[in-house]
Amino acid sequence: MFRALLRRELITPLRRPQMIAFQIGLAVLFGLLIAVRWPADGQVAMLGSRSQQIFRLFSYGLMGMLLLLLPVFPATSVVSEKKSGTLALLFNTPMGAGRIFAAKLLAVLALAGMIIAMSLPAAGACFTMGGLSLYEEIGKVYLLLMLVALQYAAIGLLVSSFSQSVDAAIRLTYGIVLGTSILTLGPHYFFQGTGGNLASLGEWLRSISPLAALASLTGAGD
Repeated sequence: MFRALLRRELITPLRRPQMIAFQIGLAVLFGLLIAVRWPADGQVAMLGSRSQQIFRLFSYGLMGMLLLLLPVFPATSVVSEKKSGTLALLFNTPMGAGRIFAAKLLAVLALAGMIIAMSLPAAGACFTMGGLSLYEEIGKVYLLLMLVALQYAAIGLLVSSFSQSVDAAIRLTYGIVLGTSILTLGPHYFFQGTGGNLASLGEWLRSISPLAALASLTGAGD
């Protein structure tokens, strides 16, 4: 039953034409980015500044894709089954609530892994240009992306469990994503350099945002 539920949760979104078109478009986009920025003379800078710029650019792009696309799947996963009546049937199976949640979470993480995998050829091209560390830069960025996927997948499933409509679940989930990734950066800019409790609070709130973590890993300013 667990495998059947996991298979259903994973295959259903992949059958949508929009998802297929998105994956193809994402792979093409990163490929074009590398092709446009690839050195025309066949030489690369010794410091690897160009590869770092490209990697920083598509790291932010990939993070944005995760924040915009991924939450809709967990946010609608549980509440849609409530509305259709299939959730009650799942609870009557021997799986239990924990395994049902685990199957839905693993399916969302698998989708996130597919999205992230679309950027691996571009990351490999940046690495061959030099100036990037496989572990310290590329590896840590991809680890951060997977942790962000896990965080918002769990939040989306939590919201979906308590919501009574699909629209409400989507609005609340994206509100949490906006608040934790964008709005938490605001106080830091208002109070940085001032000292005191407000500056400390702004710095603490800033650490919640995955964008601040990505900026630190890629060596970019906020």
